[in-house]
Amino acid sequence: MRGVRRGPVDTWRGIPFAAPALGPLRFRAPQPVHAWEGVRDASQFGEPPSQRVGLGASEGHISEDALTINVSRRHTTAPGPRPVLVFLYGGANIGGTSSYPMFEGLPFLEADDMVYVTGNYRVGPFGFVDFSRYSSPEHPIDGNLGLRDQLAILEWVNRNITAFGGDPGNVTLAGQSAGALGVSTLMTVPRAAGLFHAAIAQSSPVASVVDRARGDDRARRVVEALGASDRTPAEALAEADSPRLLAAADTGLASEQDEFPGILSYASVVDGELLPEHPLDVLAEGRAHPVPLLIGTTDNEGTLFARGAKVSPAQQVETLLTHAGPAAASRLRAAYPGLPRSRAAIALSGDFLFWAPSVRAAEGQARIAPVWMYRYDYATPLLRALRLGATHGMDLMAVFGPANSELGRKAHLLGGRKDLARVTATMQATWMQMVTRHSQQWDQYVAPDRSTLIVTPRPHVEADPRADRREAWEQFPYYR
Repeated sequence: MRGVRRGPVDTWRGIPFAAPALGPLRFRAPQPVHAWEGVRDASQFGEPPSQRVGLGASEGHISEDALTINVSRRHTTAPGPRPVLVFLYGGANIGGTSSYPMFEGLPFLEADDMVYVTGNYRVGPFGFVDFSRYSSPEHPIDGNLGLRDQLAILEWVNRNITAFGGDPGNVTLAGQSAGALGVSTLMTVPRAAGLFHAAIAQSSPVASVVDRARGDDRARRVVEALGASDRTPAEALAEADSPRLLAAADTGLASEQDEFPGILSYASVVDGELLPEHPLDVLAEGRAHPVPLLIGTTDNEGTLFARGAKVSPAQQVETLLTHAGPAAASRLRAAYPGLPRSRAAIALSGDFLFWAPSVRAAEGQARIAPVWMYRYDYATPLLRALRLGATHGMDLMAVFGPANSELGRKAHLLGGRKDLARVTATMQATWMQMVTRHSQQWDQYVAPDRSTLIVTPRPHVEADPRADRREAWEQFPYYR
């Protein structure tokens, strides 16, 4: 393959890790790649996976032929295999792409001699609505396709990364938001055992995985929205073009947030096969793969989603408290004084989706492997003026560098450039320490101290921050 060189970094882009998911392979598990002849051009990214325009993709630049991978490393002749970082993008499982400029990983590659890998996985109805109940001999359909794609990326790395100077025995799997959900889930997938050796989960909504019944109901709603009255569901799914299937999924799942507020409407399904149990249960009980874990959230996860939400934070909270039952609801009301007023409701809804399940996962994983917890608290003056604070996704600009994203370049328009540089240095050093050493320089997250790195321009460690909230969530019965 012929890649590209940018300064000290060599990159190979758009490498297929599976056959194109087209035609009869649209709803099938990733299939082997057909060999090619000659030298393959690996200078351009593959197309983003099919999704609504604006979610990491633009008009005319999405495709169902999107199962590609990108590999970068520092140009060096140094001997010996390098540690590998595999990053899964976020996007609520409805959007995203590995070609997003922020995710090129240049800060990591410039800082250390490592191999950096990103890849596309199917999203929306193509990857995170499980239509396998409609499988037939004429139109076979597999389930959990987005998760299977993520697993296939790891399997590709295991088979091929040595050719790029990487060490298949030293792989760190990282992701943010829906990508972190992928990380958390793969920590519990039996087939993923041994494919990665440390994990980083930024703002993981791991409680969003659903059981078989919920997954089947979501599939039914999408099929009904397709209007498959004169065809079998499998035929309708096979024949619908990409825009029509995306529109049907939007229509069919429009009421999800009314009924089950605060979790992703597109997610993997506990199928008893690839995913035998709910990942949050497996993690909480200390039965996941025993890999070191760096896990954390931002300080104000919920503020990003409060504006323009179809269901107001106060309405979400009332539904959640009703679901919780009287005892759990009473504990949560005490931990979030001011409910159902907006500020307290936003804090609770953000904690419900990201922080509380991350804490539950960390508590369980700490029984079997080293765990380090962080909380990203820094907000630039602009973010404070917008009343967002350190909201969901803001840690990305520190991890990947402010200069590598439009948000990062604008974040200090009202000042804060020096503080953002300090926070960036902290986050990047933390990530590199995990990739290269599978460790951190502060105490592990273990009861009763539950040491947590608070990331600000002057980072410090706190013992069991927000203990009252943590205790209030301990017995919360998550949706299934």
